[in-house]
Amino acid sequence: MQETKILYLRGMLFALITILLLELPDIAASQQDESSSPSELLRENRPKAIGIVRDRLREKRHRLDALRQMLVHERETFQELLRVADDPGEEEEIRREIFRTLPFNRELLNTQLKVLREVREGRANLVSDVIADLGARARLHHDSQALHETLETVGVLLTDQRQKVREAAFRLLVPMHDQKSTLLLVDGLRDTKKALISPVLAIELLHSAGAEALVDAIRPYLDHSDTAVRAMAALTASVDLQSRPKIVNLMKDRHQPAEVRTAALNGLSTYDTGFPQYALDLIKTNEENVEIRKAAIHRFVGLLNYRTIDQDIFDEFMQAINQLASGTGNQTGGLTEYALQTRSYVQKLAAIR
Repeated sequence: MQETKILYLRGMLFALITILLLELPDIAASQQDESSSPSELLRENRPKAIGIVRDRLREKRHRLDALRQMLVHERETFQELLRVADDPGEEEEIRREIFRTLPFNRELLNTQLKVLREVREGRANLVSDVIADLGARARLHHDSQALHETLETVGVLLTDQRQKVREAAFRLLVPMHDQKSTLLLVDGLRDTKKALISPVLAIELLHSAGAEALVDAIRPYLDHSDTAVRAMAALTASVDLQSRPKIVNLMKDRHQPAEVRTAALNGLSTYDTGFPQYALDLIKTNEENVEIRKAAIHRFVGLLNYRTIDQDIFDEFMQAINQLASGTGNQTGGLTEYALQTRSYVQKLAAIR
Protein backbone atom coordinates (compact mmCIF):
# COMPACT_ATOMS: atom_id res chain seq x y z
CA MET A 1 0.00 0.00 0.00
CA GLN A 2 2.80 2.38 0.94
CA GLU A 3 4.68 1.61 -2.30
CA THR A 4 1.55 2.30 -4.37
CA LYS A 5 1.17 5.69 -2.71
CA ILE A 6 4.82 6.59 -3.40
CA LEU A 7 4.47 5.60 -7.07
CA TYR A 8 1.29 7.70 -7.34
CA LEU A 9 3.05 10.79 -5.89
CA ARG A 10 6.00 10.27 -8.23
CA GLY A 11 3.62 10.13 -11.19
CA MET A 12 1.87 13.31 -10.11
CA LEU A 13 5.20 15.10 -9.66
CA PHE A 14 6.38 13.97 -13.09
CA ALA A 15 3.13 15.21 -14.69
CA LEU A 16 3.47 18.58 -12.94
CA ILE A 17 7.07 19.02 -14.13
CA THR A 18 6.01 18.13 -17.68
CA ILE A 19 3.25 20.75 -17.63
CA LEU A 20 5.62 23.41 -16.34
CA LEU A 21 8.20 22.64 -19.02
CA LEU A 22 5.56 22.90 -21.71
CA GLU A 23 4.27 26.25 -20.37
CA LEU A 24 7.65 27.94 -19.86
CA PRO A 25 8.03 29.23 -23.46
CA ASP A 26 4.55 30.82 -23.30
CA ILE A 27 5.29 32.35 -19.90
CA ALA A 28 8.60 33.74 -21.15
CA ALA A 29 6.94 35.18 -24.21
CA SER A 30 4.21 36.69 -22.05
CA GLN A 31 6.79 38.28 -19.76
CA GLN A 32 8.67 39.63 -22.77
CA ASP A 33 5.47 41.19 -24.07
CA GLU A 34 4.77 42.74 -20.68
CA SER A 35 8.32 44.08 -20.43
CA SER A 36 8.06 45.69 -23.88
CA SER A 37 6.94 49.29 -23.76
CA PRO A 38 3.68 50.26 -25.49
CA SER A 39 5.69 52.40 -27.91
CA GLU A 40 7.86 49.46 -28.94
CA LEU A 41 4.82 47.28 -29.49
CA LEU A 42 3.07 49.94 -31.57
CA ARG A 43 6.15 50.56 -33.67
CA GLU A 44 6.44 46.88 -34.39
CA ASN A 45 2.74 46.57 -35.16
CA ARG A 46 2.11 49.30 -37.70
CA PRO A 47 -1.33 48.10 -38.91
CA LYS A 48 -2.61 47.98 -35.32
CA ALA A 49 -1.29 51.47 -34.60
CA ILE A 50 -2.90 52.91 -37.73
CA GLY A 51 -6.12 51.13 -36.82
CA ILE A 52 -6.10 52.86 -33.43
CA VAL A 53 -5.49 56.25 -35.03
CA ARG A 54 -8.36 55.78 -37.49
CA ASP A 55 -10.84 54.37 -34.95
CA ARG A 56 -13.10 57.28 -34.01
CA LEU A 57 -14.84 55.18 -31.37
CA ARG A 58 -11.66 55.10 -29.29
CA GLU A 59 -10.81 57.81 -26.79
CA LYS A 60 -8.95 60.67 -28.39
CA ARG A 61 -6.02 60.36 -25.98
CA HIS A 62 -5.44 56.75 -27.06
CA ARG A 63 -5.49 57.76 -30.72
CA LEU A 64 -3.04 60.58 -30.07
CA ASP A 65 -0.75 58.28 -28.07
CA ALA A 66 -0.66 55.78 -30.93
CA LEU A 67 0.04 58.54 -33.41
CA ARG A 68 2.89 60.07 -31.40
CA GLN A 69 4.58 56.70 -30.99
CA MET A 70 4.56 55.80 -34.66
CA LEU A 71 7.63 55.92 -36.87
CA VAL A 72 6.56 57.07 -40.32
CA HIS A 73 9.11 55.52 -42.64
CA GLU A 74 6.99 53.55 -45.07
CA ARG A 75 5.15 55.36 -47.86
CA GLU A 76 2.01 53.32 -47.15
CA THR A 77 1.94 54.59 -43.57
CA PHE A 78 2.48 58.16 -44.75
CA GLN A 79 -0.41 57.99 -47.21
CA GLU A 80 -2.82 56.38 -44.74
CA LEU A 81 -2.17 59.06 -42.15
CA LEU A 82 -2.38 61.81 -44.74
CA ARG A 83 -5.85 60.57 -45.71
CA VAL A 84 -6.92 60.88 -42.08
CA ALA A 85 -5.54 64.43 -41.89
CA ASP A 86 -7.31 65.34 -45.14
CA ASP A 87 -10.71 64.26 -43.79
CA PRO A 88 -12.80 67.35 -42.86
CA GLY A 89 -14.89 65.19 -40.53
CA GLU A 90 -11.88 64.15 -38.46
CA GLU A 91 -11.22 65.66 -35.04
CA GLU A 92 -9.19 68.84 -35.24
CA GLU A 93 -6.56 67.76 -32.73
CA ILE A 94 -5.94 64.49 -34.59
CA ARG A 95 -5.46 66.35 -37.87
CA ARG A 96 -3.11 68.88 -36.27
CA GLU A 97 -0.98 66.13 -34.72
CA ILE A 98 -0.71 64.24 -38.01
CA PHE A 99 0.44 67.38 -39.83
CA ARG A 100 3.11 67.85 -37.15
CA THR A 101 4.16 64.18 -37.28
CA LEU A 102 4.50 63.54 -41.02
CA PRO A 103 7.79 64.29 -42.75
CA PHE A 104 7.55 67.32 -45.03
CA ASN A 105 7.18 66.75 -48.76
CA ARG A 106 5.10 68.03 -51.67
CA GLU A 107 2.13 65.77 -50.87
CA LEU A 108 1.94 67.04 -47.31
CA LEU A 109 2.28 70.63 -48.52
CA ASN A 110 -0.57 70.20 -51.00
CA THR A 111 -2.84 68.84 -48.28
CA GLN A 112 -1.94 71.66 -45.89
CA LEU A 113 -2.53 74.31 -48.55
CA LYS A 114 -5.86 72.67 -49.29
CA VAL A 115 -6.84 73.11 -45.64
CA LEU A 116 -5.87 76.80 -45.77
CA ARG A 117 -7.89 77.36 -48.94
CA GLU A 118 -11.01 75.43 -47.97
CA VAL A 119 -11.46 76.02 -44.23
CA ARG A 120 -12.87 79.54 -44.28
CA GLU A 121 -14.62 79.62 -40.91
CA GLY A 122 -14.07 78.02 -37.52
CA ARG A 123 -11.17 75.66 -36.85
CA ALA A 124 -8.86 78.58 -36.10
CA ASN A 125 -6.47 76.35 -34.15
CA LEU A 126 -6.10 73.93 -37.05
CA VAL A 127 -5.51 76.66 -39.63
CA SER A 128 -3.10 78.67 -37.46
CA ASP A 129 -1.16 75.50 -36.61
CA VAL A 130 -0.83 74.64 -40.31
CA ILE A 131 0.48 78.14 -41.03
CA ALA A 132 2.99 77.89 -38.18
CA ASP A 133 4.16 74.50 -39.46
CA LEU A 134 4.60 75.89 -42.96
CA GLY A 135 6.54 78.81 -41.53
CA ALA A 136 8.93 76.39 -39.85
CA ARG A 137 9.29 73.93 -42.74
CA ALA A 138 8.10 75.26 -46.12
CA ARG A 139 10.61 78.10 -46.19
CA LEU A 140 13.39 75.51 -45.86
CA HIS A 141 12.00 73.39 -48.69
CA HIS A 142 14.16 73.67 -51.80
CA ASP A 143 11.25 74.24 -54.14
CA SER A 144 10.64 77.81 -55.27
CA GLN A 145 7.23 76.95 -56.68
CA ALA A 146 6.15 75.40 -53.39
CA LEU A 147 7.33 78.45 -51.49
CA HIS A 148 5.51 80.77 -53.91
CA GLU A 149 2.26 78.83 -53.48
CA THR A 150 2.67 78.92 -49.70
CA LEU A 151 3.19 82.69 -49.59
CA GLU A 152 0.30 83.30 -51.98
CA THR A 153 -2.11 81.09 -50.03
CA VAL A 154 -1.15 82.45 -46.62
CA GLY A 155 -1.28 86.01 -47.97
CA VAL A 156 -5.01 85.67 -48.56
CA LEU A 157 -5.45 84.99 -44.82
CA LEU A 158 -3.95 88.32 -43.72
CA THR A 159 -7.47 89.77 -43.70
CA ASP A 160 -9.23 86.64 -42.43
CA GLN A 161 -12.07 87.10 -39.95
CA ARG A 162 -10.37 84.88 -37.36
CA GLN A 163 -7.85 86.83 -35.29
CA LYS A 164 -5.67 83.80 -34.54
CA VAL A 165 -5.43 83.01 -38.25
CA ARG A 166 -4.51 86.60 -39.14
CA GLU A 167 -1.78 86.64 -36.50
CA ALA A 168 -0.32 83.36 -37.76
CA ALA A 169 -0.30 84.68 -41.34
CA PHE A 170 1.53 87.88 -40.32
CA ARG A 171 4.01 85.87 -38.22
CA LEU A 172 4.95 83.84 -41.28
CA LEU A 173 5.06 86.58 -43.89
CA VAL A 174 6.52 89.70 -42.25
CA PRO A 175 9.87 88.16 -41.21
CA MET A 176 10.20 86.97 -44.82
CA HIS A 177 9.99 90.63 -45.93
CA ASP A 178 6.68 90.11 -47.68
CA GLN A 179 5.65 93.53 -49.01
CA LYS A 180 1.89 93.13 -48.71
CA SER A 181 1.92 92.05 -45.06
CA THR A 182 4.44 94.74 -44.11
CA LEU A 183 2.36 97.52 -45.70
CA LEU A 184 -0.76 96.26 -43.92
CA LEU A 185 1.08 96.38 -40.59
CA VAL A 186 2.33 99.92 -41.17
CA ASP A 187 -1.13 101.09 -42.26
CA GLY A 188 -2.57 99.62 -39.07
CA LEU A 189 -0.01 101.39 -36.92
CA ARG A 190 -0.66 104.73 -38.59
CA ASP A 191 -4.43 104.34 -38.48
CA THR A 192 -5.70 102.08 -35.69
CA LYS A 193 -9.04 101.67 -37.49
CA LYS A 194 -7.16 99.70 -40.14
CA ALA A 195 -5.25 97.54 -37.66
CA LEU A 196 -5.54 93.82 -38.31
CA ILE A 197 -3.44 92.68 -35.32
CA SER A 198 -2.44 94.21 -31.98
CA PRO A 199 0.15 97.02 -32.02
CA VAL A 200 2.55 95.09 -29.80
CA LEU A 201 2.63 92.15 -32.23
CA ALA A 202 2.85 94.47 -35.23
CA ILE A 203 5.88 96.28 -33.77
CA GLU A 204 7.47 93.00 -32.69
CA LEU A 205 7.20 91.63 -36.23
CA LEU A 206 8.60 94.81 -37.76
CA HIS A 207 11.48 94.57 -35.29
CA SER A 208 12.20 91.00 -36.39
CA ALA A 209 12.16 92.09 -40.03
CA GLY A 210 14.30 95.20 -39.50
CA ALA A 211 12.32 98.38 -39.05
CA GLU A 212 14.79 101.11 -39.98
CA ALA A 213 12.74 102.45 -42.90
CA LEU A 214 9.43 102.21 -41.04
CA VAL A 215 10.34 103.62 -37.64
CA ASP A 216 8.25 106.77 -38.16
CA ALA A 217 5.16 104.56 -37.83
CA ILE A 218 6.49 103.13 -34.55
CA ARG A 219 7.73 106.34 -32.91
CA PRO A 220 4.30 107.53 -31.65
CA TYR A 221 3.93 104.29 -29.66
CA LEU A 222 6.73 105.37 -27.30
CA ASP A 223 3.94 107.26 -25.50
CA HIS A 224 1.36 104.47 -25.69
CA SER A 225 -0.64 103.78 -22.53
CA ASP A 226 -0.01 100.03 -22.67
CA THR A 227 3.24 98.93 -21.00
CA ALA A 228 3.95 96.06 -23.41
CA VAL A 229 3.43 98.28 -26.46
CA ARG A 230 5.64 101.02 -25.02
CA ALA A 231 8.37 98.50 -24.23
CA MET A 232 8.34 96.96 -27.71
CA ALA A 233 8.38 100.42 -29.29
CA ALA A 234 11.38 101.42 -27.17
CA LEU A 235 13.29 98.30 -28.19
CA THR A 236 12.46 98.65 -31.88
CA ALA A 237 12.79 102.42 -32.33
CA SER A 238 16.25 102.52 -30.73
CA VAL A 239 17.66 102.25 -34.24
CA ASP A 240 16.27 105.71 -34.96
CA LEU A 241 18.35 108.78 -34.02
CA GLN A 242 15.26 110.96 -33.74
CA SER A 243 13.65 108.53 -31.27
CA ARG A 244 16.68 108.01 -29.05
CA PRO A 245 16.35 111.01 -26.70
CA LYS A 246 12.84 109.85 -25.81
CA ILE A 247 14.06 106.27 -25.29
CA VAL A 248 16.92 107.45 -23.06
CA ASN A 249 14.36 109.27 -20.93
CA LEU A 250 12.23 106.12 -20.71
CA MET A 251 15.27 104.17 -19.56
CA LYS A 252 16.11 106.69 -16.83
CA ASP A 253 12.54 107.35 -15.65
CA ARG A 254 11.98 105.43 -12.39
CA HIS A 255 8.24 105.88 -12.73
CA GLN A 256 8.28 103.68 -15.82
CA PRO A 257 7.66 99.93 -15.36
CA ALA A 258 10.81 97.78 -15.32
CA GLU A 259 9.63 96.12 -18.57
CA VAL A 260 9.78 99.45 -20.42
CA ARG A 261 13.09 100.53 -18.90
CA THR A 262 14.76 97.19 -19.62
CA ALA A 263 13.54 97.19 -23.22
CA ALA A 264 14.86 100.72 -23.69
CA LEU A 265 18.16 99.70 -22.13
CA ASN A 266 18.47 96.68 -24.42
CA GLY A 267 17.69 98.68 -27.54
CA LEU A 268 20.14 101.46 -26.69
CA SER A 269 22.90 98.95 -25.95
CA THR A 270 22.65 97.79 -29.56
CA TYR A 271 22.52 101.14 -31.36
CA ASP A 272 23.63 104.02 -29.12
CA THR A 273 27.39 104.56 -28.69
CA GLY A 274 26.64 106.45 -25.48
CA PHE A 275 25.20 103.36 -23.84
CA PRO A 276 28.26 102.44 -21.69
CA GLN A 277 27.93 105.75 -19.83
CA TYR A 278 24.14 105.34 -19.48
CA ALA A 279 24.66 101.88 -18.00
CA LEU A 280 27.41 103.03 -15.67
CA ASP A 281 25.21 105.79 -14.27
CA LEU A 282 22.47 103.25 -13.48
CA ILE A 283 24.91 100.77 -11.92
CA LYS A 284 26.44 103.37 -9.60
CA THR A 285 23.12 104.78 -8.34
CA ASN A 286 22.31 103.07 -5.05
CA GLU A 287 18.71 104.33 -5.09
CA GLU A 288 18.13 102.66 -8.45
CA ASN A 289 15.94 99.56 -8.90
CA VAL A 290 18.03 96.42 -8.33
CA GLU A 291 16.73 94.63 -11.43
CA ILE A 292 17.52 97.65 -13.60
CA ARG A 293 21.06 97.74 -12.18
CA LYS A 294 21.47 94.04 -12.94
CA ALA A 295 20.19 94.56 -16.49
CA ALA A 296 22.65 97.43 -16.98
CA ILE A 297 25.52 95.24 -15.74
CA HIS A 298 24.43 92.40 -18.02
CA ARG A 299 24.28 94.59 -21.13
CA PHE A 300 27.57 96.33 -20.31
CA VAL A 301 29.32 92.97 -20.03
CA GLY A 302 27.64 91.89 -23.26
CA LEU A 303 29.30 94.82 -25.02
CA LEU A 304 32.70 93.66 -23.79
CA ASN A 305 32.30 90.53 -25.91
CA TYR A 306 32.22 92.37 -29.23
CA ARG A 307 32.97 96.08 -28.75
CA THR A 308 35.92 98.09 -27.43
CA ILE A 309 34.96 100.15 -24.38
CA ASP A 310 36.75 103.38 -23.47
CA GLN A 311 39.37 102.45 -20.86
CA ASP A 312 38.31 105.14 -18.39
CA ILE A 313 34.69 103.97 -18.49
CA PHE A 314 35.77 100.33 -18.19
CA ASP A 315 37.93 101.14 -15.14
CA GLU A 316 35.03 102.99 -13.57
CA PHE A 317 32.74 100.03 -14.30
CA MET A 318 35.12 97.59 -12.60
CA GLN A 319 35.46 99.91 -9.63
CA ALA A 320 31.67 99.94 -9.25
CA ILE A 321 31.54 96.13 -9.60
CA ASN A 322 34.25 95.67 -6.96
CA GLN A 323 32.36 97.92 -4.58
CA LEU A 324 29.13 95.99 -5.11
CA ALA A 325 30.98 92.67 -4.76
CA SER A 326 32.39 93.77 -1.38
CA GLY A 327 28.88 93.88 0.01
CA THR A 328 29.17 97.41 1.36
CA GLY A 329 25.98 99.44 1.33
CA ASN A 330 22.44 98.14 1.48
CA GLN A 331 22.42 95.78 -1.50
CA THR A 332 19.31 93.66 -1.95
CA GLY A 333 17.99 91.26 -4.53
CA GLY A 334 21.24 89.33 -4.85
CA LEU A 335 23.17 92.28 -6.24
CA THR A 336 26.36 91.38 -4.33
CA GLU A 337 26.36 87.83 -5.69
CA TYR A 338 25.62 89.13 -9.18
CA ALA A 339 28.58 91.50 -8.94
CA LEU A 340 30.85 88.65 -7.80
CA GLN A 341 29.79 86.53 -10.78
CA THR A 342 30.30 89.49 -13.11
CA ARG A 343 33.81 90.15 -11.80
CA SER A 344 34.74 86.50 -12.22
CA TYR A 345 33.44 86.45 -15.81
CA VAL A 346 35.25 89.68 -16.79
CA GLN A 347 38.51 88.34 -15.32
CA LYS A 348 38.16 85.12 -17.34
CA LEU A 349 37.34 87.16 -20.46
CA ALA A 350 40.47 89.27 -19.97
CA ALA A 351 42.57 86.11 -19.52
CA ILE A 352 41.28 84.67 -22.80
CA ARG A 353 42.13 87.83 -24.66
